[in-house]
Amino acid sequence: MQSPVTAPVTSKPNVTPDDRLIKRSSNGIVRNPLQARRSAPGPGVRVVPLPAARYHSATNEILVAWSEGETDLGSRGNIRLARVSADANMNVTPVTLSSAIVGTNVDEFTPVIETDGTGTVMLAYYDRRGMSGSNYQLRVAKLTSNGSLVTPVFPDTNPTPLGSPCIADFVGEYQGLWRGSYPGGFQYDLAWTCSDASSNRTIQRGGVR
Repeated sequence: MQSPVTAPVTSKPNVTPDDRLIKRSSNGIVRNPLQARRSAPGPGVRVVPLPAARYHSATNEILVAWSEGETDLGSRGNIRLARVSADANMNVTPVTLSSAIVGTNVDEFTPVIETDGTGTVMLAYYDRRGMSGSNYQLRVAKLTSNGSLVTPVFPDTNPTPLGSPCIADFVGEYQGLWRGSYPGGFQYDLAWTCSDASSNRTIQRGGVR
């Protein structure tokens, strides 16, 4: 009877259970650019890091937006944007967002994304900057595919706040963003859920050009 073969023991990188999306290289295990950090958002706000994706025909890429913590187990959430090549390689290029969109020590979360097919990207998200308590505001930013802010169409600003601030009694985990054609030209329309101080929940709608 042959003796059992014992595999050599080698050291392994310290990989936490949440490092599920990983890439391997000749140097070991490295973090995937799309790996979301765990987050514990500010009081009254629950963030589910559901990704939003849209094919961008102008660059033949898939744009992916999601929420994650500023740091692992941090108390603040940020939104992220990445470009993924729509080919067999699926190369990931993280997009640096303006500080007008992503702030430090303030929550931005639950993004949704749309494109016009010619290079312009619309990114809508919930934002708590300037808000008291756990209130939040829907904002929409007009970008290039590289993340640069585009000059807005008056009277819009960039980013543009839409509707009244919401009370985080209930945070809608989904909002709709689509590009529609109107007699005056194209417009990006949004619909989202909002609660007021009396816990009344309504669906609001707004748009930017």
